[in-house]
Amino acid sequence: MVKALWAFFLLGLALFFFYDVLRFWRSVWGSGRATFLADVLWWLVAAFSCYTLFLAYTDGVIRALCLLVCGGGFACGYFTLGTLTGHLWARLGKRLAGKRNHRRKKRKILQEKAKKLLQSPYNILYNKIIYFYT
Repeated sequence: MVKALWAFFLLGLALFFFYDVLRFWRSVWGSGRATFLADVLWWLVAAFSCYTLFLAYTDGVIRALCLLVCGGGFACGYFTLGTLTGHLWARLGKRLAGKRNHRRKKRKILQEKAKKLLQSPYNILYNKIIYFYT
């Protein structure tokens, strides 16, 4: 049983590291859809990995103590390393999101200029034809 508890504690730490990666991804993208996808992905990975460990150590019997130890491992990571990385990811995510938005604005301006440029010969030709026939 001690091996199972140790494995669940390490699983909790691993789930925290995966959560931290997803937290960085959410801070960069910052949309509701990205947050929803990250949350669903995290819960699927957590459920699959917990159930896999239950199959390996307790023959599929779900034990509350194992889940508590897993949550404890997650909490240890979250309240120690997570406090540092949370602030770091928030700052870095804002910078990257700002650059992404800046590139998006530049691309939109470029698309509008290209659209005007491509429509310009058509308008010139259209105006010459209208002038010629009137």
